[in-house]
Formats: sequence, C-alpha cells, structure tokens
Amino acid sequence: MNDDLTKFEKEALYKTAFIDSITGNYNWNHLEAYLKVPSDKI
Repeated sequence: MNDDLTKFEKEALYKTAFIDSITGNYNWNHLEAYLKVPSDKI
C-alpha cells in the first residue's frame, strides 16, 4: 500500500471517500458518527 498522498489527485481522493464504488451514489458514512445519538448510561 502506498501512503504517499501526493501521488493521488484530489478528485480521486474525493471519489474514494464520498462516492460508493459499487453503486456510484453519494455515501453518507462520514456523517455516521455525528448522526448517532449517544445511548443513555444506567
């Protein structure tokens, strides 16, 4: 795996992060942590 981010273009990184590779639709996974309601602790 290549960790050198300078070898990637911004558009490729954006598509990898925000577009589902199978369906081609926008992916909301980056919002999952913000949308979850913390559970009440007993």
